[in-house]
Amino acid sequence: MNQWPSCYYHSIIRVVLAVYVDDFKRSGPKDAMQTARGLIRKDLVLEDPAEIGLYLGCLHEKIELETSDKRKIR
Repeated sequence: MNQWPSCYYHSIIRVVLAVYVDDFKRSGPKDAMQTARGLIRKDLVLEDPAEIGLYLGCLHEKIELETSDKRKIR
């Protein structure tokens, strides 16, 4: 994702992170969300996560999908 300097992908835990000013949005396997937060918090002091809401002018909603191999993605 070199063309999008505010979007990152962790190939081991398979989480995508989008950063805009002080907003962080993550997406990936459900069981990897805590790991991703821990990795980010190793280097940054962050508030606890808030409910998903308005981001870049769009109202976001949390959904959970199941992949064909039965993994849950958030």
